[in-house]
Amino acid sequence: MVTAITNYFEPERGLSIISPDGLQQYPEALDSYTQLASSLSNSSNNNRFSIDSAWESGDIYFCNYDTGYVKKINFDRTEVASLQLTNPFGLSVIQYASSMSSTVSYPVQQDRGCWIADAGTNRVIKTDNELNIIVEVLGISDVVGLVSANDGGCYVVTQDNPFTDGNLIRISSAGVIQDTFNYSDFTPSVTRFIDIDVNSEGIIWLAANDLVYSFRFINGVISQYLFPLDPLSEPDIYSSSSSESSDTESSSSESNTEEMHVASIEVDRNSGTFQDLYISGGNSSMAFIAKYDQGGWFINKKNYYNISFPYIIKVVQGSNSGRLYILEDSAKWDEEGYGSSSSSSSSSLSSDSSSSSIDSSSSSSSSSSSSSQSDGFFCCTSRETSNVSINAHFSNWTVAGSNYENLPNCVLKVMLYVSLGSQFVQYFDENNIKISQVKKTLPQAPQTLTIAEYGGSGVTGSVYWNGMSTSMVGVYTLLTCEESSSSSS
Repeated sequence: MVTAITNYFEPERGLSIISPDGLQQYPEALDSYTQLASSLSNSSNNNRFSIDSAWESGDIYFCNYDTGYVKKINFDRTEVASLQLTNPFGLSVIQYASSMSSTVSYPVQQDRGCWIADAGTNRVIKTDNELNIIVEVLGISDVVGLVSANDGGCYVVTQDNPFTDGNLIRISSAGVIQDTFNYSDFTPSVTRFIDIDVNSEGIIWLAANDLVYSFRFINGVISQYLFPLDPLSEPDIYSSSSSESSDTESSSSESNTEEMHVASIEVDRNSGTFQDLYISGGNSSMAFIAKYDQGGWFINKKNYYNISFPYIIKVVQGSNSGRLYILEDSAKWDEEGYGSSSSSSSSSLSSDSSSSSIDSSSSSSSSSSSSSQSDGFFCCTSRETSNVSINAHFSNWTVAGSNYENLPNCVLKVMLYVSLGSQFVQYFDENNIKISQVKKTLPQAPQTLTIAEYGGSGVTGSVYWNGMSTSMVGVYTLLTCEESSSSSS
């Protein structure tokens, strides 16, 4: 059974599969920097973190939980280095750079080693690119995921079991634990970990319980960044024209009765300043891929009725590649056993895995709390700010549909930024969770912008804008109530 995909840099050399029969190569030409791998030495404990690769050199790192070895090999099967541990759970390569350049340099730039979670000794290890241990962090148990950061550090996710809360741990490049964040503190529903990734600007994406949460590590503290993304609720914007859906959607009614689940996430490091996030999911007989930008703005989503559960998604990290790959496995759509797959139909699901290539272009200050926080306690409608830079371009701020339920303490903040030729205006609550937003392509004439709700918050708004770009990335500016403002439902 295929369990992981990694990235490599020489597509003309074909496809490499690591299987119980050893390493096999296939001459199929792939137009991407992507490599597939199956179960390593037939270990039942392998997972999506068991294998990773260096984007520039194409060297592959993989580990085997049962035998305890960690190995680094070239694409041509030559072993570079080996390390014997007890029960390595997974690893993450420290890439040479945050994104690949348009041309691979010669000699090829080597990776900077990797981080390894060794379950047998409850430690997280950092190695150089010859698998020599240079840092050990002790006392970290129950690791379920890890990802390397650009600065050489690492983020580790721990969880006692799939139905308890967990921790997100930030480890510095020198092996110092900088922060431990219980990610169920901000919402008790975050229990079932799925996947984790981090982009070059330090935004951490964590998939759990079919939502995707975002965090940032700022001033030594991990904090929530945006309102959780809900890809299951997003529409398939290609449904009326997609050949995959037009011919097969009517015959997939049985599959649509099965619960849909989020499967995997991956950041495209070469999709501009705000790297796009891809999310895969589905059920035993269909798949979807959703795409968001770094600011949480929904870009598009497409359903695929000829692909089963996309257990893993990997974006091709080569510059301007425009491709991504998924691994499909119909048996993994509900492997935690919490959904409707307990029905008799699940017993006949195939465990075979396969791969598919897809064109990615288609795919604060707060007021005091009230003792009576009911739906009838509405927040003020008209807002203002004393920020001179904002007032030079924006005026007449309004908010509608806000109350103590969806806007705690009626605290409203705004963030303004420019990305990829568009002006973004976003509303946040007192916890810096995004609740509303609007996006306008530049340049624009003066106009009143309608700010739409986000994430089902129910909060909308408007603002007059003179059409001039304004960017204050990462700055949450408080919008206070105008003295004459009335409340609005």
